[in-house]
Amino acid sequence: MLFKAFFGTAVFLGTIAWLGYSLVATEPCERMDRLALPIRLTMDATRFIASNLFAGPEHTELRLSLLALSIKVDSGAQTYASAVLYGPSLTCKNFL
Repeated sequence: MLFKAFFGTAVFLGTIAWLGYSLVATEPCERMDRLALPIRLTMDATRFIASNLFAGPEHTELRLSLLALSIKVDSGAQTYASAVLYGPSLTCKNFL
């Protein structure tokens, strides 16, 4: 029960910190980059785990496809967030 309360509090505080970090940005494109941070970190962790599990040269194509997928997902998250918050008028050049 104590773990559940601690975990819930940690997730809540982490979410509040992430939103505060994202909304403090002055530029809209920087804000979109910060809003996609959890997705980017999740994909980085997935790639790190996969690179350790599939370390051989025979798995190079798998690691490259994971890299391409993480870039696509990160760009999609930034595009989605910008469309929801700003509509189609916001076009950032730093989207991957």
